[in-house]
Amino acid sequence: AHHSMGDLITFRVSKKDWQGQTDTEVGDVGTDEDRASTFAKSVMKGLSMQGAAVLLLAAAWVTSEGRQYYDMFGEAMGFDITCGTNAEKRPLARGTLTTSNGKNVPFFNAFLPSQCQWVFNWLFTTAFPTLFPSRSCQQTELVVTDQDERCYTQLEASKGYSIFSDRMVHQLCKWHLNSKF
Repeated sequence: AHHSMGDLITFRVSKKDWQGQTDTEVGDVGTDEDRASTFAKSVMKGLSMQGAAVLLLAAAWVTSEGRQYYDMFGEAMGFDITCGTNAEKRPLARGTLTTSNGKNVPFFNAFLPSQCQWVFNWLFTTAFPTLFPSRSCQQTELVVTDQDERCYTQLEASKGYSIFSDRMVHQLCKWHLNSKF
């Protein structure tokens, strides 16, 4: 993010308050206070960054092998966030799939600033269509996630942008469902 980027920032933000409670208005992230640009400005101010300073909020990447696997076996994928696994303790998004011989392959990765709705919106509406051909995204029919409502509501919302197929369905991971009991 950059102070002068203006319309180039396509993210939406849902801020957390200091007590760790989240905004419960799912899907409503359009107010002036709930934008990535506002989030970026607050971080830049907190880091005492001035004027033309540049701040990297998130980074998503895929290898050429990962792109090929998603193109070949992208009908079903798993998507999850791991926390505290890197030096900065940033959330790491991972997309995985299973090949025809049963091999689990991580094909997508992203370092995230938080787990707010605007971050998941950016992942599914900007990162995926930028990193993968539209034919690969359109073949995805099943996405398995944990019970993070911010993640799967933005996944469902991405269907409205015709990034993923209208046939795509979301399922909760059985491990996450069973671990509650």
